[in-house]
Amino acid sequence: MNTGAAAALVAGGLPAAVANQYKVLDQSATSFAQFFYWALAQGMSLARAAREARIALKYSIEGETIDWAVPVLYARNPRANFCPRIHAGGMGRPVAPPITAPSGRRAIAGHVYRIGVWDVAHDFAGLEIILARMNAAQRRFGFELVTLSAPIGTWQLSQDVKHRAYLDANKVVGRLRNKPNELGIDALICITNQPMGGREKGSEVAKNLYAWWDDPKKPVMLISMAGFKFPSEDENVLEKAIANTIALCLAGQFAQIDSHSRRPRECLLFRNHTRSLEVLAGQRNLEPKCRQQLKQRIPEDLPAIEALLNAFPSARTATDKGRGRAHPAVRPPKKSSRTTKQRQ
Repeated sequence: MNTGAAAALVAGGLPAAVANQYKVLDQSATSFAQFFYWALAQGMSLARAAREARIALKYSIEGETIDWAVPVLYARNPRANFCPRIHAGGMGRPVAPPITAPSGRRAIAGHVYRIGVWDVAHDFAGLEIILARMNAAQRRFGFELVTLSAPIGTWQLSQDVKHRAYLDANKVVGRLRNKPNELGIDALICITNQPMGGREKGSEVAKNLYAWWDDPKKPVMLISMAGFKFPSEDENVLEKAIANTIALCLAGQFAQIDSHSRRPRECLLFRNHTRSLEVLAGQRNLEPKCRQQLKQRIPEDLPAIEALLNAFPSARTATDKGRGRAHPAVRPPKKSSRTTKQRQ
């Protein structure tokens, strides 16, 4: 660490430099810089400003994150200060930068619900454009890209008896359950390319899930596109798959309804055991029984969910020649009992 660029700059005559020992989120770097320069403007020394910025960053991000401990100060004189000391009351503390873009929030100002969508590993290029089209298709659910710092261990993979790694949906939702409230949104949807599994009370882990929703007290939904092979020459397949799966999660979460194995396969709530890409990215609808259930539970949300199913044209995946099939026995989690979502 002492042979890095920051140390070399100070050795070359620069009064001070702050460097990160490891990669951190952009949000963490921005927050640290904001608090650090605020402290310097208060007349604090370099060393104290760095210390105050670490403390402020630690308490501005919930969870066991270590981003606050990553910045390191290199200084020829750590006690040096660049501004005259300002006594208490002279300036207010800085406000942490917003996690969602102001432009994105303005775009959904007229929607009833604010739904944050987090591309966990930045795997899905063009997601913002997809969400914009979904926003234009209806006025109920307003989707916006969000970025957050998750507690350490949130995305840690578990292993089954055959040593196959998968995300534990129960643990992920448990660790992220407070994030919607922190972000000022109604619900959070996380999209990942990691395999996913989840456990119901008293049941075994169901692996290779591609959609997960929980009870109303945990408004966090998970989507896993692991194993699906989307054709690079046809972006519409991925767009349609994302829109369909988000609509599925919203129906499940807001209506607290289960998926089913009965045909027709085109029903949004059909349990896609075989991970058919034709089903995932095809034209979905609601068969009469499911539509009646949703109409009874979420009558005002139903038209928006159906609009999302028609936001993109049906993707042509030709046949199911294995191009979109990866792991067997995939289904959204089955709940033994659910309650209707309570709205404030």
